[in-house]
Amino acid sequence: MCHSDRRQSDRDGRARRLPGGPPALAHCAELPGLGARDGQGIATVLRRTSIPVVECLTVFYTHSVIRDFRNKSLHAFFRDGDPRGIRGDLVERVRGRLQALHRAKSLGDLRFPGWRLHRLPTRPVRWAVAVNGPWRITFEWADDDAVMVDLEQYH
Repeated sequence: MCHSDRRQSDRDGRARRLPGGPPALAHCAELPGLGARDGQGIATVLRRTSIPVVECLTVFYTHSVIRDFRNKSLHAFFRDGDPRGIRGDLVERVRGRLQALHRAKSLGDLRFPGWRLHRLPTRPVRWAVAVNGPWRITFEWADDDAVMVDLEQYH
C-alpha cells in the first residue's frame, strides 16, 4: 500500500518542500510491464499478482524552493491559492510564474520567451520576470533558492 500525500506532490511524482514545512511524500512509482493501467500504482498491481505488498515511503527533496515573500497577499496565494490582493487578470500568470520559480534549480530555468528574466538595474541583487504590462515578480536568488519574492509594478 502506498502512503503518499498527493496534495503536496507534483504531477510527476516529485515531492516539493512547502514553505515552513517538512518535505512532502512522493507517489510510489508505477511499474510498466506488470499490467498497470493509468491511475493504478504498484500496490494495486502487486495485489492482483498475489505478491506480498511492501509499504513504500519515499521522500525526495527538490533543490530550490521559494523560501520567503515580501508580500503577504502573494504568500497567501502561493500557500493557499487565495487570490485576494492580486488583480484578477494577473492570477493565472502569477500562478504559473510562482510554480516555475518554486521548481527552478537555477536562474537559467526561468529564461522562457516572453518572461524577460533580468537583473534590476537599480537593485542589482534582485531579479525580475515579466507578468503582464508593467507587473513583475521580483526576487533575490540565494543558495539556489528564491527569497524575498514580491509582485510589483516598478516602472
